[in-house]
Amino acid sequence: LLQRKQFVQHRFMKPVSFSELLDQYITDVRRTKGHQTAQNYHSRLGHVERFACQPGNSKRWPTVNAIDREFIVHLKGQLQHTTTTPNGHAHSIAKPMSQRQIYNVMSSLGTMLRWALRPDVRRLPAHWVNPLIRELIGAKPTKDPLRKLALNDEQLLMLIQHCDAWQLTHLALS
Repeated sequence: LLQRKQFVQHRFMKPVSFSELLDQYITDVRRTKGHQTAQNYHSRLGHVERFACQPGNSKRWPTVNAIDREFIVHLKGQLQHTTTTPNGHAHSIAKPMSQRQIYNVMSSLGTMLRWALRPDVRRLPAHWVNPLIRELIGAKPTKDPLRKLALNDEQLLMLIQHCDAWQLTHLALS
């Protein structure tokens, strides 16, 4: 039996800006994973897009191919000084971005860059090295199990008195 040779199509890859790549990625996520997931990624990666489109940054890193370790370090530094409102409510009090949300933003960026490197997507050249490594993302933050509760002792006692046995055994720890 003779096998037919499969030829890989080699196409010229024009450098892509961060905004173009983000639009293509969000379109793909919406198609494959759904509208809500696409919205989550878009809100997280919006912080990265604003950083990448700042005048000084857009000159230093004009395309996604130009992203390097310095881009990631500067981005993480800016995210640590970014203020956001809880759940995106416009009239809420703005607070510094939580470490958990910074982790989510960096992780979403890493996911997008890995998607762009996939052979079936090919938005970045195969020789491009993803600078977003675990060392730069950091560890996934966890909540302190010994943190102060929002309820005081009297409120907890009242809550416990109104619970039945099933509620106490299944819901008390949470």
